[in-house]
Amino acid sequence: MAKAQQPTTDLPIGEPSVNGEQPESEPIDPWDPAAFRFTEAEFKQQDVHSVKHVTSIPVRQPGGKEWFRLHPTLKLTAAIFLRPAPESLRGETYLVKPPWAHHFGHQLSPVVLHFGINSLDAVFLWPRKIAGPDGRMSDIMEAQEEIALTAEHSWVRMEWDNGARVHHYHEALDDLGDPQFPPYDLGTLLKLGFKGKVVESDDHDVVREFQRGKA
Repeated sequence: MAKAQQPTTDLPIGEPSVNGEQPESEPIDPWDPAAFRFTEAEFKQQDVHSVKHVTSIPVRQPGGKEWFRLHPTLKLTAAIFLRPAPESLRGETYLVKPPWAHHFGHQLSPVVLHFGINSLDAVFLWPRKIAGPDGRMSDIMEAQEEIALTAEHSWVRMEWDNGARVHHYHEALDDLGDPQFPPYDLGTLLKLGFKGKVVESDDHDVVREFQRGKA
């Protein structure tokens, strides 16, 4: 007499058994070469041609360790207000339009905004302080004016002399190449440097904050 055939319990991996139990899955090999293999399409993703869009430009003085150039024509005489901040934070620089300059009195700083670039192609706006209505120039202002004029045609590096309380500068003798300034106009530079930081109304937060501090 033939032996009755027993029902099989073999199921494809991952399929639940008849009693609802999940079979054990095969262990994953963390060093499986297939997990590391790049296809040609994936390599092409690393080589996509693109155009970089800058969303902001720092407003700052050139650092003491960077070689930089200044654009000879992209500069603007303007006024800025440095919004105070806690000692642990740097103050915020606001661009003030002429009709609202009277709100800040002597706390307003006349500057020349220079478009700069360093040897690593990082761009910035330098708010270089200049003489006020009385026409008086400090030693720092005179030194920085000379540095700015030189930086329009040569690579320079500023150096602070703590004893003399003035900046000196180095002029590069080696060829660092021509500066690769991005093709921005002045309006674009102001937008990138002072986005959200323009005083152009009497009820601006910075105006009200300053007036409260005077009271």
